[in-house]
Amino acid sequence: MTRRLALGPALALATLVACAQPAPTPPAAPDAVAIRAALEKAEANLMQLVVKQDVAGLANAFTADGVWVLPDATTFTGTAAIEAGAKAFLSTIESFTIESNAIEKVIVVSDSEAVTISRQVSMIKAKGAKKAERHNNPFVDHWK
Repeated sequence: MTRRLALGPALALATLVACAQPAPTPPAAPDAVAIRAALEKAEANLMQLVVKQDVAGLANAFTADGVWVLPDATTFTGTAAIEAGAKAFLSTIESFTIESNAIEKVIVVSDSEAVTISRQVSMIKAKGAKKAERHNNPFVDHWK
């Protein structure tokens, strides 16, 4: 009888192992190099909209629930608010020249979402100002 008791659990374990499903293959990691290249292009295009003072283009660059935060922490949420905020902000600027703009770090969240940490140095001449001022602007973007 001892053999029979030992054989039962062994057969049950063998059946369980034979019927177990293999672990699913994890999805391939997103292509961080391609994502970075796409984000660099998108950020450069976004900066050109600011240089050209293209209010509608700037607003349309954001998702419907997008949030735009100015360096002074003024915040605009949603396309209509971003468009109104861009119009007000850009109306105070006579000229905007980008000296450098670089993504310093990309954090890939998924194949459709990433966060970038960037830095821009620009010369901004406000309307009515005698000369342009250099601005060193670090910023973070959440891309979808």
